[in-house]
Amino acid sequence: IMEQEGHIGLDFWNGTRALPLEERIYATTRFQDHANYIIANRNTSKPLFLYLAHQAVHSAYEPEFLQAPGENTKKFPFLGDAGRKSLAGMVDALDQSVGELVEELEKAGILEDTILVFSTDNGGHPYTRADPNRGFNWPLRGIKGTVWEGGIRGTAFIWSPRLEVSRRVSTQLMHISDWLPTLYSAAGGDVQNLGPLDGIDMWQSLSTGGPSPRTEVLLEFNNETDRAALRYLNHKIVLGIYSHEVSERYEVIGGERRSIDLDVLQRNSKAGRVLARLYGNPQLFLRGFDKSWRSRATVRCNENGPTNFNSSSQVFLFDLESDPCELYNLADRNLMLLTDLFVKLSTYLNALRPEVDKEIDPKGYPENNHGIWAPWII
Repeated sequence: IMEQEGHIGLDFWNGTRALPLEERIYATTRFQDHANYIIANRNTSKPLFLYLAHQAVHSAYEPEFLQAPGENTKKFPFLGDAGRKSLAGMVDALDQSVGELVEELEKAGILEDTILVFSTDNGGHPYTRADPNRGFNWPLRGIKGTVWEGGIRGTAFIWSPRLEVSRRVSTQLMHISDWLPTLYSAAGGDVQNLGPLDGIDMWQSLSTGGPSPRTEVLLEFNNETDRAALRYLNHKIVLGIYSHEVSERYEVIGGERRSIDLDVLQRNSKAGRVLARLYGNPQLFLRGFDKSWRSRATVRCNENGPTNFNSSSQVFLFDLESDPCELYNLADRNLMLLTDLFVKLSTYLNALRPEVDKEIDPKGYPENNHGIWAPWII
C-alpha cells in the first residue's frame, strides 16, 4: 500500500495486471518466487534475459518502516540500533535471494552459460534530519541524490564462465548506460545494430581486465539548480552550491560485526555450494583468489591528510584516485585542468533538451482507479 499527499492505494503489478494485496509475504521473497517461475517456465529454444530489480534494500520514510523478516534481523543482534538491524535484515534477505537465483539457474541447466550481474543504482540514505534512514556510505562523502561519491559510486560484481580473466578487483570507469551495449555484445550481438547510444560496450575490457574505453561520465547538468558535475579519468569537477547536510560524511552507527571468517561464510552460502558443485571444488573460495581482494576493494581515505572542503564553495575539483572521499578541493591549485574540464562540460550544453513536464494527473490517483495507483492510459 502506498500513501502520497493524502492519496492511499495499492501499487503492485504484474505487467499491465494489478495484483491484490498479499499479506505476510515479504516483497523480496515474492519477486524471487516469480523469478524462479520465469526460469522454470522459459522458452528453452530462446536465450533468457532476466532483470530482477528488488524493492529492498531501499530507504523509507521512518526507521521503523524499514522492514525485514525476523529470521533475517535476528542474525544481527550486535548492531544495537533497531534501524540498522532492520536494514541488515533487508540486505540478508537480498543475499539469500541471490543465492536462490543461482541455485535455480543450476537446476535449469543454464548456469554454466550465464552472465550474472549484481549492481546498484545509487548510494544510500543515512541518518539525516530530513530523511532518518540507515543506508550509510562511509567513508565516502554525500548521500543518495547528490553527485558526491557517496551518492553515485556504485558497487557491483560480474560472474560468468565467459570472463577471460576472473577473480579480480576492477576499478574500471563505467556508467549505468554501458550495461545495454555491454551485455548485448557479450551475448553475441553487434552493438552497431542498436543505433546511437550514450553507453559504451565494456565487455572486452571487463572480460580481459584491460583499460576502460570510457574516459568521462557526465554526472549532472541541471539548468534549474545551476548545478553540473563531470568526471574525466580520475578527476571530477562539481559546480553549484550544496547544503551541508547532504554533503557530510556520515559515520556508521550501531555495533560492529563480530569477528567471522568471511571465506567460510561464502563457501557455506547457497551460491557458494552451487559454484563449488559447478567447479567440482568445495574449496572454491580458497583456491586461485588473492586473499587481499577485500582489502583492495575497500575505499580508504587519508583521514590525517589536509582537508579544505566547504559545501558552499560553488566550484570543486577532486583527484578521485588519491582522494576518493573528496576531502581536498583542488580548484584553486590547478586552474589549467579546471579550465579544461569547464570546456568539456560546456560541450554538453548543445545536447540539452527541455525537461519533460512533471505535472501530476489526478486520473492516476487510487480513488479514480478502484483503489489502485495506475496509469490511466494502458
